[in-house]
Amino acid sequence: MTLKVVLVLAVLSGFVSSRPPTDNGPGHPRGPPSPPYLKNVSDDARKEFFDIVNNDNLTLAEIDTQLATWAESNDISDSYSEFEAKKASYIAEIKAKVTSVVSNLPTVQSQLESIFENKDQTRSAQREQLDELRNKYPQEVGVILKLVGLIGLGFQKGPRDIGRIGLPRIQ
Repeated sequence: MTLKVVLVLAVLSGFVSSRPPTDNGPGHPRGPPSPPYLKNVSDDARKEFFDIVNNDNLTLAEIDTQLATWAESNDISDSYSEFEAKKASYIAEIKAKVTSVVSNLPTVQSQLESIFENKDQTRSAQREQLDELRNKYPQEVGVILKLVGLIGLGFQKGPRDIGRIGLPRIQ
C-alpha cells in the first residue's frame, strides 16, 4: 500500500513539474492560470476571489461554498459552474491515467528486470528491447527509472548505467 502511494505521488509530481510556470500578474507569478471567468468581473471582485482561494484558514469545502456564493453575487454562476465541471472532468481523467500507470508498474518492472538481467544478449539487443518497452509503456518505464534514481543505488552515475548493474526489486 505504501509503495502505491509513493508511486502515485511520483507520477503526479511528474505531471505538475512538467507544467511551465505561468505569470498571472502581480502576486501570482508561478501559480496556475487564473480561471477565465475572472476576466468578466471587476477588480474588487477579482480581489475577493483571491482572498477566498488564498485563505489558509478555510477548508477546501468552505472555499468551494464561498466561491459558489461569490460567483452568484457577481452574476457569473454559469461560467463558474462550467469551469468547475471541466476541472472535475480533468481531475477524473488524470486519476484514471495515474491508476492505469500504477497498475501497469509491476508488469513493467518485471519486464525491465528481465531485460537487464538477460546476459545472453548484446547491448544493442538490450537497447532495442528497452526501446520497445518504452514505446509500449512510456510513463511506466519513466516512473520506474525515476524511482531507481530517487532511491539511489550507491553509485554516482545516472540511469544510463542501470543496464550494467540490473534493476533492484522494489518491494
